[in-house]
Amino acid sequence: MTALKRYWKNIYLLYSILFLLVAAAVFVPYFVTGTSLIWQSDGIAQHFPALVDWRVTLRQLLFDNIWPAQWQWRLGLGADYLQTFSYYTLGDIFTYGVAFVSQDHVLAYYNCSVIVRLFLAGLSFLFVARQFIPRAPHWSLIPATFSYIFFVTRHLPHLNTHSF
Repeated sequence: MTALKRYWKNIYLLYSILFLLVAAAVFVPYFVTGTSLIWQSDGIAQHFPALVDWRVTLRQLLFDNIWPAQWQWRLGLGADYLQTFSYYTLGDIFTYGVAFVSQDHVLAYYNCSVIVRLFLAGLSFLFVARQFIPRAPHWSLIPATFSYIFFVTRHLPHLNTHSF
């Protein structure tokens, strides 16, 4: 029994278990109904198409040694590829795994990356909160963490700025 109490004192383990439960309650209906976690506004018009394009570019770079053209006319009215994609994908560590995913599974990859980003944003918030308030009880930090990840981090593709 004391071993069980010791595990519940670990706030990161407690957060991880609670996140699994909350994420299952929140996100399973999306997967059951066949809908995605792409945000209607910027996500569908900018972030997901950038991820799909980044997958092609990254696969060409990794497997065929073909660098992308510096200027591409299909980006808006013509734009610098590296400058445009540095905003969307180049600086995002979660987008590099898309090179190893088939075209048919890019949407599933995007959905999973959203959940992983939420988890890591909460984990980093919890770590920082414990640094600033070291004696704060678990019952106050856990709800604050979930409030942060579900209310503050609303624009999911930009979670990197919140988590690192």
